[in-house]
Amino acid sequence: MNERLIRTTEERETVNKTLQQAQQDLMLERSLLTSMFNSIPDLIFYKDLKGIYLGCNEAFEDFVGLKESELIGRTDLDFFPKVLAEFFREKDQQMLASGESQHNEEWVDYPDGQRVLLDTLKTPYLTVDGESLGLIGISRDISERNKAEESLHHSETLLREAQAMAHIGNWELNHKTMKAVWSDEVFQILGIDATDESGPEILAKLIHPDEREEVLSSLKCALKGNYKHHMEYRIIRPDGEIRWVDCRANQVCDDNNNILSLRGVVQDITDRKQSEHALRRAQKMDAIGQLTGGIAHDFNNLLGIIIGNLDFLKRLVVNDEKSLKRVESASKASLRAADLTKQLLGFSRKQAHVEYPCNINQTIVAMDNLIARSVTPEVEVDLQLSETPWLTLIDPGDFEDALLNLIINARDAMPQGGNLTIETINQQLDSDFTQLNPDVTPGDYIQLAVSDTGCGIPKENLEQIFEPFFTTKPSDKGTGLGLSMAYGFVQRSGGYIKAYSEVGIGTIFRIYLPRSTEQRKKPRISLSEYDITAQRNETILIVDDEVGLLELAKDYLEEIGFQVYTASRGLEALAILESKKSIDLLFSDVVMPGGMNGYELAEHAYENNPAIKILLTSGFTKKAIVQKGQERFIANLLLKPYSRKDLIISINKLLDN
Repeated sequence: MNERLIRTTEERETVNKTLQQAQQDLMLERSLLTSMFNSIPDLIFYKDLKGIYLGCNEAFEDFVGLKESELIGRTDLDFFPKVLAEFFREKDQQMLASGESQHNEEWVDYPDGQRVLLDTLKTPYLTVDGESLGLIGISRDISERNKAEESLHHSETLLREAQAMAHIGNWELNHKTMKAVWSDEVFQILGIDATDESGPEILAKLIHPDEREEVLSSLKCALKGNYKHHMEYRIIRPDGEIRWVDCRANQVCDDNNNILSLRGVVQDITDRKQSEHALRRAQKMDAIGQLTGGIAHDFNNLLGIIIGNLDFLKRLVVNDEKSLKRVESASKASLRAADLTKQLLGFSRKQAHVEYPCNINQTIVAMDNLIARSVTPEVEVDLQLSETPWLTLIDPGDFEDALLNLIINARDAMPQGGNLTIETINQQLDSDFTQLNPDVTPGDYIQLAVSDTGCGIPKENLEQIFEPFFTTKPSDKGTGLGLSMAYGFVQRSGGYIKAYSEVGIGTIFRIYLPRSTEQRKKPRISLSEYDITAQRNETILIVDDEVGLLELAKDYLEEIGFQVYTASRGLEALAILESKKSIDLLFSDVVMPGGMNGYELAEHAYENNPAIKILLTSGFTKKAIVQKGQERFIANLLLKPYSRKDLIISINKLLDN
């Protein structure tokens, strides 16, 4: 009995010790769990099935501004705005009904007024038997992360927009897997769908065949070692459009300098290439213009001497029919040569002689008979003219020459006959058009289109058709100056000319001339009223470095009574002007050696004698630079080669007005 009692007592003591130890361990674990619970910066809470709080951690206490003991037994309605509290309760009920964890993001206002974005995970709180007692929730303040994500998204958006505007895409090629990652803009540049596969195989198919081997070789070298890939090359999009790209890349390496990938950018530089091409073409045409104009100037001086002396000779042999016939034949040949130099100058000249607002429809209609005579009977001419064409500020004579050259070009392209269409239409050129055609600016234009159904122009020749002397016709069919003359007219008029042709189908030339709102009337010019045989008694100073022309002009003028002084240099002429105050008119070449050109001489002459009349002459005024204030002298300009009649009428007109 006693032994049993002792044993029972010992067992009870053992149980008590075990229970005490278990209680201590439980308190320790609870303390540890509470410490861990409270050390977590996230908000932790748990509620029963009715939404009544059963507990929380210190972070949640700080969030609601209540201690856990004050929170227990209360609901969200006690410390959250009603709308937000009802939202929480609705989400709680949905989660409890589904029995599955739920994840939400919601904006919540702190009691102190601070607004935060909470990322909340709620999960059922279950018994051992799986019976739901409520829920446990963990919320994390992700406001800063959200700001960072928004900032990153904004930066990415700006980058994408900047890349799209600059036509730049970025890419990366994995060295090991050879898999590529392309940005959206790369797909845009290559003209393929963003859902399509990316990679070097796809790119290789798009690279122009002429450059494919070189581009792929450069990429391989960049993947092997310290080599920076940078190339400009052409791609052919799936729709057949050819674009230029600038591609460059650097290696991405690990700490041991092993190449991991190539990372680079690709830019669509088609617009730049087109602009560079247009600039080179303009520079080339300008250089050709300078050359041809210079040649024409020197040639005009020689022709002036030849034509002038033939005029004198013609009057000396007027009674010798055989000799007169030969002189007239030589005169005609000289005039044809003069016409050639005129065409050369038409290409190189930068300014029109006479400009005024012109209705090109009226000019075309007035040329009806000339057009009909210029084509063969087998060519059918069709005029399709705008009913209300805009005016354009041009030299109508230049326009007629340009149109006639285009018509003759079309006629020669249709030796067996065909259709020639001349069309005018008002056009507004927008930035999309001018991006593709960099030589023209956006605005209002009157368009002249001349199309034929002839043999067409090979694509490789289209770039050269406006160059002087370029022609595919037989030597007896043309000089190669017609289209260059048309080009020069368009350039002087501030317009644009474009040719489109298909071999075997035909050619169309489109000229765009800027719209003019001026209402200037066509100037009246009548020289027939001047008698070139009437005797005069005024004094004239002639200045020209070409001795033959100088003597010729002197003879012309002395023949009808003018008193004439001559000089071959500007400084020499200036000395005569200062010593001879009776000089009524200065007739001077524009381009002269000796440090003083015709414009400068005219300026000095006018300063010395404001009453003096000034007539300038030149075959190529581009060689002389016009200073500010000297533009007024251009109005009285006699083009070389001039005839006796041209010279006398021009001088009489100036002296009489």
